[in-house]
Amino acid sequence: MPFFENESQHLEGPFSHHLYIGFSKKDFKDVFHLRTQLENKGVSCYLRSFKDEIKNSIREGVRKSQKCLLFLSSDYLKDDWYKTEVEALLEKVAQFCRDSLIIMKKSESSVIPEELCGFKHILFRPDKLDDEKANAKLVDIITSEPNVQLTVLPKQNIGYGAALGYFYGFLRLTLPDFKERLIKETLLNEPNLVTKAVKKMLIIMPESCFCPVTMVSPGEIEFTEKFLVRAACRAGNIRRDYKSSLFRIKDKDNNEEYYFVGELATPLLTMFEMYHFGLCGLTKDQLYAERDAFYFTLKAILSHPDNEECNNQFRLLYWSDPMTDGKNLLSLYQFLLPVVKEELRLERYNESHPSKKGTTIGKRPRSPSRQLSTFEAIEVSGPNPSRIYEEVEQYPMTKRPRGICLIINIINFDKGHVHLKPRRGSEKDTEVLKTLFEALHFNVSVHTDLNYSTLENLFLTTHLIDHSDYDAFVCCILTHGKLGLVYTSDGKAVEILSLVDYFSDRQCSSLKGKPKLFFIQACQRGCAEPSVEAGHSLPRDGTSGPRTESDDVQEGMTALRLDEDALRAPNIATSAEESVTPSFRHKAVLVPGSPDFLMSYSTLPGSISYRDTLTGSLYIQELNDCLRKGQEIDRALKQVSKQVRKSLEERGEEGMFQLPFHLTSGMDRLIFF
Repeated sequence: MPFFENESQHLEGPFSHHLYIGFSKKDFKDVFHLRTQLENKGVSCYLRSFKDEIKNSIREGVRKSQKCLLFLSSDYLKDDWYKTEVEALLEKVAQFCRDSLIIMKKSESSVIPEELCGFKHILFRPDKLDDEKANAKLVDIITSEPNVQLTVLPKQNIGYGAALGYFYGFLRLTLPDFKERLIKETLLNEPNLVTKAVKKMLIIMPESCFCPVTMVSPGEIEFTEKFLVRAACRAGNIRRDYKSSLFRIKDKDNNEEYYFVGELATPLLTMFEMYHFGLCGLTKDQLYAERDAFYFTLKAILSHPDNEECNNQFRLLYWSDPMTDGKNLLSLYQFLLPVVKEELRLERYNESHPSKKGTTIGKRPRSPSRQLSTFEAIEVSGPNPSRIYEEVEQYPMTKRPRGICLIINIINFDKGHVHLKPRRGSEKDTEVLKTLFEALHFNVSVHTDLNYSTLENLFLTTHLIDHSDYDAFVCCILTHGKLGLVYTSDGKAVEILSLVDYFSDRQCSSLKGKPKLFFIQACQRGCAEPSVEAGHSLPRDGTSGPRTESDDVQEGMTALRLDEDALRAPNIATSAEESVTPSFRHKAVLVPGSPDFLMSYSTLPGSISYRDTLTGSLYIQELNDCLRKGQEIDRALKQVSKQVRKSLEERGEEGMFQLPFHLTSGMDRLIFF
């Protein structure tokens, strides 16, 4: 147990604490005073360990806490664990909502870092900590129900989407006027049961996500043959019945019977089946992360002020069922009986205290309405494989950021190298790649027109970085090239594998066992020759022909719109008849001998790689489109190859051929972004 972790009061759902507090050791006195006051008000706090396994303590504390507070001071910004805590907190925010994070400034002069701007912030007032009114306000901020941010899709998009679907497809239709319909319809002819029936729908979330076929347990829970029904016309269905079952639960100790309408959260069963049958590679840890996202999102939706008709019509229950890994597990009967009795006790209390009606003992205040007029689900790319895979292990891709992405774009070359023409349109490739890999959660850095020494220094410094907190490394190189080589801005040819070797297991141990992905936009012709006058004309829509440009076209010639990233060499075949599988000799200069590398090339050995001078290279355009679809990377790159070839064919030019390909070394796992 972390050094300062305290056992907290029980919280419903996957959280064990109200608040995680991040701070510097030098601020411990103030934080300890703050924590004491909060816990006196029933707010359970989690403080990281100062001893062993600090990193695990931080991540576990953030995960188990409903909200997080950063005690911001100049000392905290210099703290050894500041970066780790902030990364964990921002990951939680992305997973749930911005209300999950609160910034407490130690003083007015405390500067909020750029990555924390825009979050709710309050000022630490030590003189107010003993003030009851100020304390109550602070507790309200901390314990208020977060408003889910439904304009940004969190990391856990399966659980998030499942919660939205469950609400819009079922709960939104069955919860409104629940109490009134239960009394006036379901229990119409049995008024003696009204006082023994819970007036809320009990939505039960099994911790394991496994929902049993039935809730009936002989002698304990029985089906009454009654339903709570609402008929609705929806999606072409006329008067479709949306119904929930009424159950009888027996209190054997007191010889009493009570009644409740219960629903097992069926979307969780779907998620469990996705994991159990192994059709989409969902691991148990991922399943539980999606479960937590489902719980958090559903609770926020149902409690949202815009869904007032659902408020106080339900209770969301988190059941540590027998299928869950762990101890102190309860049968459904053992779990539900005390819940049912508690709800009936609260109903009697509220009825006998009219001024308190509508409130619940221990209920936390809800955040003020943000006046959202609708819930909007945004479609984004991400892992959602449509194929059925065998049980092949995947490379982990859970960290944020996932890793470093270098984009090296050589557009202009020294004037002395007349055979290396400016690569017009390549700036479009840079824009596309930067946007793509930022969306895929990489830290992207762009480097333009590097000479040999600058390029070498970039790779040297990057491989010396500690990549332990990353899952992968990506490098994109866009320049002129020939077989196994790329050119720097000062006209020097660099072996591709010499650059790749900086990130081998031998040279960069912190990337050992992690995927290293290289995307090369450059020609792969066999040798360098003097430029020759050559070009390809392409039809323009409605005209006889726009321009393309070849790097080999002399300046006096008419420039065409399609360009080549090559040093043109005569007598080198570029037709489709050339082998589409790189030979052993080619592989020796195109794929490294170290494991976990993927090398994606824009064209086959001996072939030209084309670039549109207005929109960028064909390969990069298609790479962007295919990687955004969330497919496994091998499948995505095969699609890139198909689309580039198709794009050239659609231009209708004879003799133009380009076929991207990729090679791997020692990759025995799947890659999903």
